[in-house]
Amino acid sequence: MPTPEEKAEEHIKIVHEATAKIPFDPANCWSYVKYRLPSLPCMNCIQANTEAAQGVVAIFYFGAVKHVAVVEAVLDDGFWISECNYDDGECGVRFIENGYSRLAGFFKI
Repeated sequence: MPTPEEKAEEHIKIVHEATAKIPFDPANCWSYVKYRLPSLPCMNCIQANTEAAQGVVAIFYFGAVKHVAVVEAVLDDGFWISECNYDDGECGVRFIENGYSRLAGFFKI
């Protein structure tokens, strides 16, 4: 039976392969999350309302700039996200450790 880490890695691999083939604006984090979660409201409406879970939106602030991403897997020490425009128009995945100072919370539609 795969470990939670192995399950997360496999899921992230699938997401990464899919993002190379789908239509959205990679220079806009909201555009990517909207593609993944079609009922996502406007950026101003995305406010923390839940805990970390697979499929919810992670909300970050970089100064006054809001950034959103999709939570792909939650582990004991943090969670994996898929996102676009964290690095100037690039899409990818990264691991966020618990206690990350730029994390504002999680949003569930």
